[in-house]
Amino acid sequence: MFKSAKKLIFAFVVGAFLVACSNTSHSDENKTLAIGVNATYPPFEYIEDAKYKGYDIDLIDEIAKRAGFKFQWVNMSYDGLIPALKTGKVDLIISSMNITPDRAKSVDFSHPYFVDKNVYLKRKSSTDITNLESLKGKKIGAYLGTQQEERAMQVAKEYGASEVSFKDVLGAILSLDTNKIDAVVADGATAVNYLGQYPKLTEFYTEDSDGEGFGIATDKGKNKAIMEKINKAIDAMKADGSLEALAKKYKLK
Repeated sequence: MFKSAKKLIFAFVVGAFLVACSNTSHSDENKTLAIGVNATYPPFEYIEDAKYKGYDIDLIDEIAKRAGFKFQWVNMSYDGLIPALKTGKVDLIISSMNITPDRAKSVDFSHPYFVDKNVYLKRKSSTDITNLESLKGKKIGAYLGTQQEERAMQVAKEYGASEVSFKDVLGAILSLDTNKIDAVVADGATAVNYLGQYPKLTEFYTEDSDGEGFGIATDKGKNKAIMEKINKAIDAMKADGSLEALAKKYKLK
């Protein structure tokens, strides 16, 4: 009788454990992912009429449909995105983030979904600025935490200029437009977007950006299953023309 009771208890514990594991797996599959973004970077991510819009926003919408996950946006400063990922405040980030070796030390990236260039802007009236060498003694603005900020620092050091960081790219553009700084370095698509809005500005230099292109990031070694689905979705969108169509929608082609 005592042995039978032990067997019943053992069977109950094992059954409860299996049910718990089953419920945990089901819960993970239906988890709503928190996606970090800095929605101040048109045409990639921005807020208009209280709605998230842009290339990256549409991209995640389509990837979520193909990969079968739910998500919610978490808007924050660009330089806070990777720290938020590392502390578990968000599960993924997408915000025109270049895949670089330095960033890849702490996060895992998806396959690249967009490749861009660095574009340098100035006022049309600044006829003395024609190339990087002519930035000597000038002030170069860039978006805080971006690959372009790193590049602006390199240029400033190499050519005897000074670098000024801004919390958003619009702040840099406005400072350039109002003579507070002399140049701005931004990614090509964003530069073209603002050139259409600020007629006093023009580009004077273009170069390949450091990195493999823009990627979606997650914390190192985590969310492997969902990242595999994201990569499959990106590859499929490249193959069926969806990525190119999205780029044309936002005039990135």
